Amino acid sequence: MSKELNEKFSFILEDLDIDLAMKYFTREKYLPFMDGYCERNTEVYDLILSTMENDEDWEAQICEAAAIMAENAKARIKKSIFFKRQKQEIDMAYGITCFVFPGLLTLSEKNEKIGRVCEIVSSEWGKVFPKVSNIGAATKEEIHSGFKRKIFGIPLD
Repeated sequence: MSKELNEKFSFILEDLDIDLAMKYFTREKYLPFMDGYCERNTEVYDLILSTMENDEDWEAQICEAAAIMAENAKARIKKSIFFKRQKQEIDMAYGITCFVFPGLLTLSEKNEKIGRVCEIVSSEWGKVFPKVSNIGAATKEEIHSGFKRKIFGIPLD
């Protein structure tokens, strides 16, 4: 189970096209985009839940998988042009905060400890990327509620 988790856990970030996701980061488009993102990652989510339910040492397994995800991200960044590396670090942290964590937190109905998975991912990410290590988890509803509804008192609806 651990090997499969290590192989597939990174998919929840690698599957995310950050530039495309940024286009959908609006009040109208965010929730439908997140629903599609969560649906594409159902297999990985099921594997995470299965690990949490069936293995006593699930935290260590999630920690290992999260470390591999962070190292894979670092390797992808190193392949890019030097001047774009910092932007990619920030973009990936944005992707984790706005898409990966909310996707994981949709599982909280099935397992209340899913928030711990987000903490582990955040911790492992911080070890690999200390400059952008201050990432936190929020549900997709919390993020959606932060979109502006008015500009200068004029409703956007």
